[in-house]
Amino acid sequence: MWIGMFAALTLAGCYPRTGGGGGLEPCPSVIRIQGFAFHPARCFVASGGSLSFENQDAAPHTATAEGGAFDTGTLNQAQTSAPIVLNQPGTYPYFCRIHPSMQGEIEVR
Repeated sequence: MWIGMFAALTLAGCYPRTGGGGGLEPCPSVIRIQGFAFHPARCFVASGGSLSFENQDAAPHTATAEGGAFDTGTLNQAQTSAPIVLNQPGTYPYFCRIHPSMQGEIEVR
């Protein structure tokens, strides 16, 4: 019995997930910062698309791309960043400079 369960769990990790949770959702026009997290944390946008970040926490936050493609600067509670336009296809990991454990990723298609 244990061998069968182990094999099933091992094989489950070999195949990509489909459906709920496996794919990226489209980015909303405003990514919320709430509960010390980005919502959604991962999403995609079409090349040339724009989006903003809105801080709904009492603590200040930033949204800063690892490669320097964008940086909202410090956003205090209820502040929304200027629109960010992403023209170059690729993956843009970002984080909060104040709270580096807060991380997200935008895929530009």
